[in-house]
Amino acid sequence: MADSTFGLKIGLEGEREFKKAIADINREMRVLGSEMKVVASQFGKNATDADALTARNQVLGKEIEAQRSKIQALKAALDNASASFGQSDSRTQNWRIQLNNATATLNDMERELSENTTKIDQLTTAAGSSEGELKDAASGADKLSREV
Repeated sequence: MADSTFGLKIGLEGEREFKKAIADINREMRVLGSEMKVVASQFGKNATDADALTARNQVLGKEIEAQRSKIQALKAALDNASASFGQSDSRTQNWRIQLNNATATLNDMERELSENTTKIDQLTTAAGSSEGELKDAASGADKLSREV
């Protein structure tokens, strides 16, 4: 009986700490979400411009780091609940659900970051080829002006 009380006590105390850590991370995620809204409002219709994509990538990077911290905390909470209450306990299952949802959100964020990075690379490549074409045109114009 003493062992189950000890496990229950550690489980409940640990659960409180994990809930507080998760709440802190969620608050940080809300702040980052509001930063993303600011970025979106700054660029408006120019959301596909390189500066807008770069700004989005910066905020997304911060969001991804916060989400990774959240996943680490959720894994620790799940391990604690599993050890304290068992695999089939509703508290353990609730932590598992939160971990799965957080992992899916992280996957979505990483995919968005990858897509934005690809768009930035495409814009950079397009700008580079346009610059080369302009230099070629300028060179051609110089040759024509010298010939005339």
